[in-house]
Amino acid sequence: SAVVVDVHEPSFVQYGMEVWIMQCTNRVAKDRCGVADPRRRPYWRPSQEDLNPGNPEHFQAIMASREAMYRIINNADGVCNIDSDPGFCPGSPLSDYVKVLQGCRSLLDKHNVHGKQAKLVNWMLWGWGRKDHFDAQGLQEHQFLTLRSLKQGLREPFWLLCWQAEWLPMCRDAGVIERTLLFPYGVIEAEPSYPATNVDVGKLRELFELRVAKTPEIDGVMGNVQSPLLQFPHVYYFTAAMCDAKYRNRSEKDVLLDLSGHLYPEHRQLLADCFLALKAPDHAYVQSLADDLDGLVQQDKLGRLGIFGRKLFPDHRIVAQALVLQMKFRAARERLAQVLTAPTPAAECRRLLQDYFDAYLDWDMAHGWHGLWGWDAWPMGLPAKAAERLADSLGDRPAVNACFEELSQSLAARHDKKAVDVGCLAPAKVAVLALARVVSLAQKATATASVSADPTRYAPSAANDGRIATLYWPGALVQDNTEWLQLAWDQPQTFDKVVVRFLGHPSMCGRTIHLQRETEPGKWEDFAATRIAMDAAAQRAVATFQLPSPVTFGKIRIVNLLDVFEVEVY
Repeated sequence: SAVVVDVHEPSFVQYGMEVWIMQCTNRVAKDRCGVADPRRRPYWRPSQEDLNPGNPEHFQAIMASREAMYRIINNADGVCNIDSDPGFCPGSPLSDYVKVLQGCRSLLDKHNVHGKQAKLVNWMLWGWGRKDHFDAQGLQEHQFLTLRSLKQGLREPFWLLCWQAEWLPMCRDAGVIERTLLFPYGVIEAEPSYPATNVDVGKLRELFELRVAKTPEIDGVMGNVQSPLLQFPHVYYFTAAMCDAKYRNRSEKDVLLDLSGHLYPEHRQLLADCFLALKAPDHAYVQSLADDLDGLVQQDKLGRLGIFGRKLFPDHRIVAQALVLQMKFRAARERLAQVLTAPTPAAECRRLLQDYFDAYLDWDMAHGWHGLWGWDAWPMGLPAKAAERLADSLGDRPAVNACFEELSQSLAARHDKKAVDVGCLAPAKVAVLALARVVSLAQKATATASVSADPTRYAPSAANDGRIATLYWPGALVQDNTEWLQLAWDQPQTFDKVVVRFLGHPSMCGRTIHLQRETEPGKWEDFAATRIAMDAAAQRAVATFQLPSPVTFGKIRIVNLLDVFEVEVY
């Protein structure tokens, strides 16, 4: 589906703007991705296969697709062809890549109203035909060979869209630097990335100072953005710095004041402070600003609209609304990170977590990110150290489970149940349970071992410290062995079950683990053994010894070791 744009209306021409069609080399749509309306169609689906231009039938399909597009959108100023991602063809020679561009050139000459003046642009990204798609090693050399092939096989003039600033010297050497645009993909906003307003003008300033200013011959600079209504701070600075070298030195605070004046001029200081607060650590300060801006949004009192504010749709408040939601999430996250200590009462843990997940879900439901990617693709995390502090505060695994069950019920009263359980609680609960205390007789014992490869970081005591996340490492024992881990109590203990949680290494499949007792000083014998049956891809290999009747010993040994996360004795 195509939209015809009259690029020669005064609004385009008087500002020197151009419209390019961006296309991939060898991807041709073969279905509608299950969505008839192109406005709602997923932009990336593997069902759209990558063709091989070395195959005559595939090459004709590529050309037929491009001709159909060029015939309809016949007044575009240029066509920019990405060399990969999407569109890979591992092992395909550069001659086939040039052949595709030659075909595009001929079709533009035939159908575009600009004829031979229509630009054909080579987008230098991950390189055509490379077997290791995203391996940076050798990429610059590959792009050098690509440039040489284009110079030899493609009619000039052609243009370049250069991803890496480090490649600009070879564009100069190839004699095309004045027809080269720098496109530092991802500096405004990484793609794909979870929607969030970025405020780091310093990073963008560095790009212009170190890269753009030192290559004044380039034709221009280009940026990309996936969520433009969220990225006003970066987009505004980027475009201003492109047009005015002096603006590159403007401070971040002044940039945000300028931008805010173009959005909601009557409240430019508040809006600028709110943008800066997205980096502020003081949760009370962030919450206070969010409440102030939220009051204006709710009462529709943002006042006179600036040049950007007047263009916002479907509601002129949308930028302020998004900023409020993100600030509330920021405040809740900082509050959880700072107020949560060890120990914190369980009720307070639940309250902090509920505020955190509430704010997150309000924000997430507003932009609908997971409607595209699904909840499993972008799981919700916890602030640094929060999982450890929650584990210390809540106690054992049953207490952790109880806390998250209460959260599930309370959050589901306001939000979608799947979003609550899958998107928020499941990954957080896993993180906390990994650090939750294990309470058994093993935690009362002293642990020693026959070998300790790194006693400072991975001591035997880590195997019975009550934390599944900590590790005792006996060394690279990936085959059956006679090394042992010993638990010794001050007084003999009675038990009938032992659980040993090992690293889930493939060598554990089928390995037999032994429990031994001391029959006389220095002499040990088996009193139980178990063979591990596990999925080779599992994270843990678990050896469970269920004894037929209780036994009483003052010390035991576990024999045939690999990395041990925890031992439990009941």
